[in-house]
Order: sequence, then structure tokens, then C-alpha cells
Amino acid sequence: MNLRINWLLVAGYWLPKDGGKMYTAKVYVQLKEGILDPQGQTVVRALMSLGYKNVSDVRVGKFIELKMEGKDKKTLASQVDEMSNRLLSNPVIESYTFDVEEEG
Repeated sequence: MNLRINWLLVAGYWLPKDGGKMYTAKVYVQLKEGILDPQGQTVVRALMSLGYKNVSDVRVGKFIELKMEGKDKKTLASQVDEMSNRLLSNPVIESYTFDVEEEG
């Protein structure tokens, strides 16, 4: 009997692949409108001191890229939404958007 298992390295652990397709999820997190962004204000001041006088506002956020395996995009999108709400963002002060795309 010849058993062939494909393995996937995840956070330093080798896990068996479930045979699904590979996807990339891109999550964009930023402060909600109306929440003070001191880091953004610092960037505006720095840009102005460098001569970029036409910049009036900067919002600094986070970009998170996830490599995921799954059978369908809809299920993975649901998981990414849950991850973003539970861990990747602070829903009290941050909002997020995401895209899930199949790897070529």
C-alpha cells in the first residue's frame, strides 16, 4: 500500500494538507473615522518638513497577508472575517476589509 500525504508547514509545524486549493487573504485594518491617529499626524508633520506641503491627512493602518488552504473561497472568506473580528483588529476602534484570491 502506497500512502502519499502532502504536508504544509504552518507556524513551524508540519500539518497534512487537506487537498484543497491555496489562497491568499489580504486584510487591511485602519482606525475608524473619528478616532485620533497620532501616528498619522506624525507622518504628516514629517512629510511637510521634507517639503511635501500638499499632504493634508495621513491614516496609518495595518496590512496582513494570510496564506490559506481550503476547498472553497466562500468558507475561507467567512473564516477571514471571523479572524479579523476576533484577533486581527480591535472592532471598538478599527475597521477592516479583506480580499481572498486563489493562488495562480
